[in-house]
Amino acid sequence: MSTQLLFYASAVPVNSARHADCSVEVKGYAFCRNVNSVPLMAVEFPMAAPEYPVVFATSEDAVTPVAILGMRDKENLFVSEEGTWQAKYVPAFVRRYPFVFSAQDDGKSFVLCVDEDFSGFNREGRGQRLFTDDKKVSPYVDNVLKFLQEFRNQFMRTQTFCKKLKELGLTEDPVPTYTSAKEVVLPFIKFRGVDILLGPEMRSTGEVMGIDRNMGLAFAKSQIAAGNRLPSEGTVFLSLNKRDKENMGTLGQDLQDLGFKFLATDGTAARLREQGLDVEVVYKVGEGRPNVVDKIINGEVAWIINTPMGAASKYDERAIRRTALEHGLPTMPTLAAARAGVQALRAIRDNTPAVMALQDYHATLKRG
Repeated sequence: MSTQLLFYASAVPVNSARHADCSVEVKGYAFCRNVNSVPLMAVEFPMAAPEYPVVFATSEDAVTPVAILGMRDKENLFVSEEGTWQAKYVPAFVRRYPFVFSAQDDGKSFVLCVDEDFSGFNREGRGQRLFTDDKKVSPYVDNVLKFLQEFRNQFMRTQTFCKKLKELGLTEDPVPTYTSAKEVVLPFIKFRGVDILLGPEMRSTGEVMGIDRNMGLAFAKSQIAAGNRLPSEGTVFLSLNKRDKENMGTLGQDLQDLGFKFLATDGTAARLREQGLDVEVVYKVGEGRPNVVDKIINGEVAWIINTPMGAASKYDERAIRRTALEHGLPTMPTLAAARAGVQALRAIRDNTPAVMALQDYHATLKRG
């Protein structure tokens, strides 16, 4: 990415012979609608970081802090259709347009340039004059020069800052020697009758993270920290939707290899039997007694794997999940979570989880 051009199309030196009757009228930011990132100065970080993702773009010999304005090419999510800027802070790189400094051959002196292709550049007197009637630099241009001089000073400081970051290896992607697994903590148990399925209006009251040398151990730690301790033995209740029955793969066999027994509703039980697994069929809620909720209350179930089946089974599923929550049983609502649970149990049986301080984990980081 060029840190100079971007939305500059025809930047020419400002001089009284060429621009004596010229003015600049800046209305909005439509000129940068097709720019998805702009360079930042280090001094801007406190104002820019709350508004934009800030990344460090690296090349062979340079590092440039960049504010991300859009994820696609020519996408700027911060410029409205009317050309207004949709954030509290506007990066200085944007605010300096249509002016820019151009370095002279000696690299030490600079010439003020203006983009003559800017829509607000005109000879009709609209906006701010570049020169007075006696061809002296206007107060407006004086302010532009002060702004660009300060921009240049901050640019040099930012280069020094980025050079130091590169020397310290902080601009290279860290390569962890460990795996981290994050889990949310949700207070469903505090709200009587509330289902544990997440909705768009819900927020976690906290997050925990498990760290260890492989995903299995890391996930196991995250579940323990979140209060979802996985059982090492007992009976697993399985009730999967149609798609998950077809895609369950070796989940049933994996659970049997770990020593678990199976309790399932008709459809899932049939699928497990096709795989040669022994399974006890249980009634759904409302079909008869004892049903799956009775089994949970009686302490005959250690783990729930229940993937949502839609509106037709909503009452049954809700009753299962709520009863499991009230009896402290772990509930996995997806196949991915169930497989992660299997991976965690295998890892715990084969390995001893490591206990290390965060500082010690950080010390093992390598830079790629």
